Amino acid sequence: MHLLLRPASCKTSSWDQRIGCRGSDGLFYGRNVMRRTLAAVVVGMGLIALPLLGQELHQLIEDGLSIFLNDQVVVDSRAELEQAIVSLVAAVDIDPTNAEVLDALSQCFYTLADVYEADEDAKKDAYTRGWHYGEMSLRLAPGFDEAEDERGFAAAVQLVCDVAALQWTYSNWSRYDQFDILGAIFRNDTAKLRAIIERAIEVDPSYVAGAPYRSIAAYYASLPRLFGQDLDLALSYLCNVVDSTLCEDCETCPTKMDPVCDAFFGNRVFYAQFYLIPSEKWEQASDVLVGVIGGDAGEIYPFHNALNQQRAQALLDEQVLPNLP
Repeated sequence: MHLLLRPASCKTSSWDQRIGCRGSDGLFYGRNVMRRTLAAVVVGMGLIALPLLGQELHQLIEDGLSIFLNDQVVVDSRAELEQAIVSLVAAVDIDPTNAEVLDALSQCFYTLADVYEADEDAKKDAYTRGWHYGEMSLRLAPGFDEAEDERGFAAAVQLVCDVAALQWTYSNWSRYDQFDILGAIFRNDTAKLRAIIERAIEVDPSYVAGAPYRSIAAYYASLPRLFGQDLDLALSYLCNVVDSTLCEDCETCPTKMDPVCDAFFGNRVFYAQFYLIPSEKWEQASDVLVGVIGGDAGEIYPFHNALNQQRAQALLDEQVLPNLP
């Protein structure tokens, strides 16, 4: 089974018509669309047997969230992930104000794009939908729209206390922008994305074994040099999620790493990919990646650790080994 991931114009999808389409400002739904949706739900609920609706919603949410373990998606197949997405989308159709469901959908679409989609258009479409649901969740924060009108998007983001909404909106949006560089410049996405991930660090930097730290490190490492690339700053964030014994660049590590961060292989992969490799520290990068490849995926993050072992092997083969003396 493959989900019908329609283009962002969303002219033919009843799903998109209910929740909203991307406007000229680049957002995937507008405030008026959101308000009409909520009003329709309130009116509609007066016409439906509420106990039955509540039972259906509860079951849909339970089915959709069954694939999550330790805040991470854990599935054996694409079909299992897509079935969870179907359930969660149906839950949003009933209640578009459930932040937990919106956050889960944003994360699921990110996983679909990152892990299972090979076609570039399909990846872009999945990241589009992940951004869409994540931003819907962001905008549930009380006073968000008013703050955005008065002081701008970055100020409104400061009202968000849902780290999952922040993290997965950022992750999908930043990946989408790789397919729409000119649009990203026009929308001033760099400043908006920085505001989102900095707020995620303020709310809960430990989320998913330090995902906000990984994300902001990748942000500063991936910028073009003319536009602010800063590997030292990237390292300062990665120090929070990488064991100091792996790092030869700090005389004293500025923080004590949470042990669970070492159990998540993605932290070491990010350290190699976004600091050691661009710094041309080939031998150190090799040691870190070989350690990931030979490690035990464990029981805390089994799905993503296995994926990061594959990514570590690819980085080693394609970027590190060709540069070793």
